[in-house]
Amino acid sequence: MIVPGEPLLSPGSLARAVCYASTSAEHARRVFGSNALLFEFGRQAIAVALRECPAGPVLVPAFICDTLVDGVRAAGRTVVYYRLGPDLSPDIDWIEQNAPSAGGAIVVVHYFGFPSPVADARSLADRRGAVLIEDRAHAFLTTIAGGLPLDADSPCVYTWRKFLPVVHGAALTGISAQAATNRRCGVVQAGRSLASWAVFSAGSRRLLHTLGPTFSDEPDLRRNGTAARLPDRLSTGVLASESGRLQRHGQARRHNFRHLATGLSDLPGVTQALAREPDGSTVPWCYPVRVADRALADDLLGALLSEGIGAWRWPTLPAGLDSGAHPEAAELADTTVCLPVHQGLGDDAIAWMIDTVSGWALSRAATWPDHRIELSG
Repeated sequence: MIVPGEPLLSPGSLARAVCYASTSAEHARRVFGSNALLFEFGRQAIAVALRECPAGPVLVPAFICDTLVDGVRAAGRTVVYYRLGPDLSPDIDWIEQNAPSAGGAIVVVHYFGFPSPVADARSLADRRGAVLIEDRAHAFLTTIAGGLPLDADSPCVYTWRKFLPVVHGAALTGISAQAATNRRCGVVQAGRSLASWAVFSAGSRRLLHTLGPTFSDEPDLRRNGTAARLPDRLSTGVLASESGRLQRHGQARRHNFRHLATGLSDLPGVTQALAREPDGSTVPWCYPVRVADRALADDLLGALLSEGIGAWRWPTLPAGLDSGAHPEAAELADTTVCLPVHQGLGDDAIAWMIDTVSGWALSRAATWPDHRIELSG
């Protein structure tokens, strides 16, 4: 059995995306709001959000992927890492005691799709004269399901590529109307479209149009000298065609998460990374499990991949992060393995994952002390 780590693009999904090609951007904004800006990746959205923030450092949780930090640095900002509490919420006391005091921004991450409390972080940002930015890359469907307010006052970054069968697609909301209406066509993208129409035959034009760029909100955004591109019509077309199914996708992900939670609950040496289950408005991105150390996490991941299960490690911590100053982030990153729960999986795939993880854990139970890792405190 093959258990893909992400939903697959079926011929039906592609056909529906083609039907939405000409109006895909408009449909995307119906999901996120009329003032949303669209991007290829969330790091580009972070960089644009920081343009409206006051000068100063950007506070980022130490347990974070390197791509988000790339977006902060692309905006020319200094990164300051802060500590998280046992439930992965910002450690407000630590920030107040250790972080610089003026301006900038505070980034709060909603890990694995579970809402993080933002009230205390927002209050802290107000006291510091900073802007709160919510990273909702893992919580796109949680927002759709009502677990987070779509019309939040703070800038929010989303990526639908983590939930739908596309390779890119991100959005930024909560920015000023002036910035949201500053849209113009990128010269490079326009040239590509004209060349494509001139070269390809009439029979290929419809599909090419679908795969081409939508429009350019931020043609001058640069990262490592390369102009950022916007999601193509395939990405926004899939989002548009799937918009009526998003609630159903959320229900499937919750079901799969709970199925895994039940099946893996009594294993030696393996624990759920968040120590909680999704409520009716939380849609998980994945099912994160923890083991005792990095070697065991690598061993578990290898066992899963060898059986055709598309598990993965998250995050890849940013280069330059001082693991001595943030040992909790390093330990979390070293010991966490993510199992897929996406809507393309049925009960047979979930049962196969449970059997594989259970077999791995029981075969190695004699090699480690009989204890559990506890995150909640």
